[in-house]
Amino acid sequence: MQYIKHIIVLCSIIMFATSASAQSTDLNFSLQSSSIQMDGESTPIGSIMTKEGNQFVWSQQIGENESVSTYNIVNKLENWDKNNSSGSIEYTLEINEFESVLTITGDDSSVSVTLSSINANGQIETLSFNISNVTYN
Repeated sequence: MQYIKHIIVLCSIIMFATSASAQSTDLNFSLQSSSIQMDGESTPIGSIMTKEGNQFVWSQQIGENESVSTYNIVNKLENWDKNNSSGSIEYTLEINEFESVLTITGDDSSVSVTLSSINANGQIETLSFNISNVTYN
């Protein structure tokens, strides 16, 4: 079962791999996570998620391979306090005409990220990340 989940995550990465460009001067940051949770199971895949202008870049380390997906941010709601990394952020992302929703929440003790996308079968797939480090650019 875990092998199937690895394949699903890898297929999602491949499906969303592309690049785009747009810049603005607003909240820019990088988030680091050491695992991804899907269907209640944690998989040790390192991720660095970077928001720069109107792009969101998700880099993953799977064994010796790195995968990078670049999304356009088409809508955003940012209510975030950089001083203590708390609040909420919601981005509507687009890649290859597919939309995803990225939700970031933070409080005094932790920051978490959820990425919800519709997979090739038309089902909603949700990936969760526990963030270990937040850096502001």
